[in-house]
Amino acid sequence: MTNRNTGLIVGAIVIAAVVVAIVIYSSAREPLSILGAHPTKGVFGWSDTEATFTLREVNGACALTGKDSEVEVAKGKKITWTVRNFCLQPQTVTVGNFRRAASAATNCQQATEGIEWPFNGDDNNLNKRQATARASNGSDPETETFRLTDAKNTTGKLQDYHFDVCVGQGSGTKVDPRLVIDP
Repeated sequence: MTNRNTGLIVGAIVIAAVVVAIVIYSSAREPLSILGAHPTKGVFGWSDTEATFTLREVNGACALTGKDSEVEVAKGKKITWTVRNFCLQPQTVTVGNFRRAASAATNCQQATEGIEWPFNGDDNNLNKRQATARASNGSDPETETFRLTDAKNTTGKLQDYHFDVCVGQGSGTKVDPRLVIDP
């Protein structure tokens, strides 16, 4: 075996070890996932969570075409949602009706259904749970954000919720993602 071949083999082993270490580190906290928004744990503790709602014209109507199916936030941290509006009209996106079980009912106007509000008490007001993104030219999105702060969890284990996302005024279009609050 030549020195060149030995160098290539050692280099490949080092690269493979780095890739394995990254996968192990990532999966120790959360399996690699493209399905949701998750906080990460760094040197200074858990990070805040960022999630996105994407709106696009579909068959002449504005529709929610992109969202996280699961949003995870650490206790005491915040979720910042960004509304990306590609539609030709201004659009309001509201979250509400936080509850323990999936439901066919749609009511983004109410904050919760049968549970205590899982964030800062002031955040349950309708104007804190929604954002209106201006009309887009169709190719460049207009964006707006809203935040829910100080996620609550006193159980010491994961808290699992369902909630509604409504597009438009009133009940609008409903989707039913999950929220998980880490202890």
